[in-house]
Amino acid sequence: MNVDLNTVAAFVRVVEQGTFTAASEVLGVPVATVSRRVAALESRLGVKLLQRTTRQQRLTDAGRAFFERSRNALFDLDEATRVLVDGGDAPRGRLHLTAPTSLATTVVPQWLAAFRKQWPAVAIELTTSNHYLDLVGEGIDLAFRLGPLRDSNLAARKLTHLSYHFVAAPRLDDADSRLTHPSQLADRPTITTRIGHRRMNEWRYLEAGEIRKVTVGDALSTDELDAARALALEGAGYALLPAFVVGDALRSGRLVDVLPEHEHPGRELHAVFPSNRLVSPTVRQFLDSVVTAIETDPGYFDRRRS
Repeated sequence: MNVDLNTVAAFVRVVEQGTFTAASEVLGVPVATVSRRVAALESRLGVKLLQRTTRQQRLTDAGRAFFERSRNALFDLDEATRVLVDGGDAPRGRLHLTAPTSLATTVVPQWLAAFRKQWPAVAIELTTSNHYLDLVGEGIDLAFRLGPLRDSNLAARKLTHLSYHFVAAPRLDDADSRLTHPSQLADRPTITTRIGHRRMNEWRYLEAGEIRKVTVGDALSTDELDAARALALEGAGYALLPAFVVGDALRSGRLVDVLPEHEHPGRELHAVFPSNRLVSPTVRQFLDSVVTAIETDPGYFDRRRS
C-alpha cells in the first residue's frame, strides 16, 4: 500500500504536539491542511487513528500502534536524509548526551572538549541526571550508564571496566585502627550510596577468586558519588567509590586505599543509544573519540594507575 509521507508526518506531529494547531506550527502549514492530511491517511488505511472532539483528540488502539511504528520510521528517514545533506560522515549538527553527575563532573568534560576541538560544527547538549532517562522520548542521542544494563530496547557499546576502591581520610587509617579485612567494615562508620530508593550497603570484594559481601551500616548515605567523596574527605567514614571519582584524591594523599590487598570486582561503563535509530556519524565519531581517550589515558579507570 502506497501512503503519502506528508499525511504520516501530519499524524505523527499531531500526536507529538497534542493539538492540530501546534502540529501546524511545527510543520509550517495551515491547520486545515493538517486536518485534511490526517483524514486522508485514515481514509487510505481504512481505520480510525484519532477520536476527535471540539477540544481534544485521543488515539485509538490502531492509532497508537501505527504511531509507534511510523514515528520511528520517520526518524530513521530524517536521519538518513540528514547524513546525506550534511556531507557523508562529517560530524555536525547537535549531539544530546546524558551522564550521571559523577561522570559529568570528572571525565566527560574532557571528552567533550577534545571532541569539540576536533569537530567545532557539532553543538553539544549535556543533561546531567542520576536517573535513567527516556532516550527516545527526550530526544537523547547517547547516555553513559554505570553497572549492569536493564533496558533491552537500547543498543550498547562497552567502553571500559571501572575499578573501585575502599577509601577513607588518612586519620581514619592510622596504625591503631587500620583495616586488615573487608569484614571489619561492618563495625566501622561508612558512607553508602543510593540508586533511587535502593541503598548500596552490600559491598562486594574478591577473595580467593570468589566474590564475597559485607553488609555495612547506612546511617550516612547519599545518591551522589561526589557527595560521598566529599564526606570521605571530611573523615565522616569509609566509602567504596570508583577510581574516576577518587583517583585524584588518592594520588594527592587526601584519601587512602584502606584495603589495597582486597579488590572490588568493579563495574562496566557503557554508552547506550536507541536501537531503533540509525547511529549518526556524529555519535559514531564521538564514541570512537571516547574509546581512544580511555585507551590513551586510562588513569581514571585502571586500578594500577589510580
